[in-house]
Amino acid sequence: MKLGFLCIAGTAIFMLLLWWCMRNIHFRIGSRYLKITVFRFPIRRIALNDIAHVSKREPKGIAEHWYSTFKVSHRLLTIERKSGLRKYVCITPQNRYVFLADLKSAIRRVDPTAEWAALRAFEDTTALYRTKQKEQKDSEAVTLEPGENGPIDSKIASERAAT
Repeated sequence: MKLGFLCIAGTAIFMLLLWWCMRNIHFRIGSRYLKITVFRFPIRRIALNDIAHVSKREPKGIAEHWYSTFKVSHRLLTIERKSGLRKYVCITPQNRYVFLADLKSAIRRVDPTAEWAALRAFEDTTALYRTKQKEQKDSEAVTLEPGENGPIDSKIASERAAT
């Protein structure tokens, strides 16, 4: 009886401690870094110029999860980094749209060439990201020289050269 009560009490205390720690995870945007803090101590820093894309979808690969709530469905932001072992970092700010707007403006200050940061809506950034991926795949495709694909290809190449 005593042992069962202690196990239940210990589990309840552990869950309250976990909840309390999760509630104290905060996300701050500085001049050069996105900082993840716990009890105001910086735990993780992500350079703003290292951020490739931000999405509200789940990541494709392995990610770091920094959740400040148990229900992440409407607060999730996935940050894709340009470098590093784990390319994705998942965070849950209080209001993801306000946080995203602040993050985009900070990234534009640091890296004015970031095209996705200049767009306003998530749909626009997702469309831009998909077109960039298609362009990369197309540029990686093997191009054949005229005549490598048989007589038909050399005939087409000669017609293009004539015009």
